[in-house]
Amino acid sequence: MRLYIFDASALIDFHGNYDPLRRLYYRAVGGELLLGWPAVALAEATAAVETDWDEWWAIMLGEPAVIGLPLVVQAAAEIARWPGALDVRHCVWEARATSGAVVTRKPSGYEGHRVPLLVV
Repeated sequence: MRLYIFDASALIDFHGNYDPLRRLYYRAVGGELLLGWPAVALAEATAAVETDWDEWWAIMLGEPAVIGLPLVVQAAAEIARWPGALDVRHCVWEARATSGAVVTRKPSGYEGHRVPLLVV
């Protein structure tokens, strides 16, 4: 089953009830796919929408089809010198490590990275 990794832009718009992202969530709940939330993207989204962990948990992370993706030491060291924002680099690393795809609303952040993107 393929993992779809929400970047910060996707998490922000998911929080804002953007329908295409909600549909992905319901597909995950239905067992069609898995969703991944990288820790760095979650931090960026949390700051942008001025929310907290309890709200994210209530929205999505209580669902087994959603996987929290910590920034592990190996990934941090590997992506340290990659171009782009840290949340983007973390998403790229996770997508490569899992053969997943990054879900984004801002594909321009991924220029220069070879990674499958789902632009919504």
